[in-house]
Amino acid sequence: MAINNDEQPARTAPSTASNPLVNAKLTKENSFYALNVSPASRGTILTIEKPDAESANMVFAPMHATPVMMKVSKAEVSDEKFSAFFGALGNNTPISIGGTLSYWDGAGRCIDFSGSYIWEAFNERPDRAAIKADDVPFWETSHGLDWEKINEDGNVYLKTIFYTPPGQDIVIAARKPSGNVSFFTPDALGANVPVNGISGMKYNNYAAGEIGMISTIQDVLDMVSKQQICVTNTGTKTKFWWNPQTIYTQEGRQRSIDGLERSLEAGKSCIGRAT
Repeated sequence: MAINNDEQPARTAPSTASNPLVNAKLTKENSFYALNVSPASRGTILTIEKPDAESANMVFAPMHATPVMMKVSKAEVSDEKFSAFFGALGNNTPISIGGTLSYWDGAGRCIDFSGSYIWEAFNERPDRAAIKADDVPFWETSHGLDWEKINEDGNVYLKTIFYTPPGQDIVIAARKPSGNVSFFTPDALGANVPVNGISGMKYNNYAAGEIGMISTIQDVLDMVSKQQICVTNTGTKTKFWWNPQTIYTQEGRQRSIDGLERSLEAGKSCIGRAT
């Protein structure tokens, strides 16, 4: 594991001949589940745990962070259940992740289809895995969000952050209903959008190659000093995790998600009553 990127970088390596003060176990994590779904590790780049005086555990999970806003539209009220479905593809192959793909927050000072305030209806709300009865394309790898009925018609906006391993081409794709679900990122808009970081952002830009990814412990420390990464410590465990505010406010080629959210106007661009 690289510690820094100097001309002669410092690296850690296993050795059977050494007599260390502490034996450290290092794991590199890149599973979509650990990066996005597990509450213990979602968005966490580095974890250092010292369970006792002689040992330490380190989990390094370099990842890109992409803020995504989802727009779901419904043209008329209805007493029937309504669901919006989507999925993730890695290198053009559907990703099978299990019960949840991500956790969603309401965007803007708006109302959702049920008539509830969007920030109350969606507050880190998990999506769900589709089932065969949903009659959605690729249901085995699709996820959805449900409304029991449509009391208010119009546009609902939700947001989340997707965390993806560097070097993998990940896309979030709308599945059903066609034309009613679309996505915004800082760099793209459409039914299918790549989630590989934000253009122009150091350590978080898939297109920039090595300089656009987190490679070393020094990178992590530099990002802490720039408030891009937050740190929490419980005494025996220290976690370094992406600062969501930094991700939502970062400008890409087309927008920032924070700026887009602030532009939403209740009663016009989203459901609500103008004030």
